[in-house]
Amino acid sequence: MLLKHANQHDLYLRFKAGEFDVNNQQQSGTPPMVKTDALKSLLDENPSQT
Repeated sequence: MLLKHANQHDLYLRFKAGEFDVNNQQQSGTPPMVKTDALKSLLDENPSQT
């Protein structure tokens, strides 16, 4: 996995501050627009759409 220099610096600062959780965290911006139920029904209709 390659990280941009800015991302590396952000991670370094977080680790230095004692924050070791590297799991996905909530981010600002537009939330995903995929509706799970709608996607599941489409895949149930035609499972080859993966």
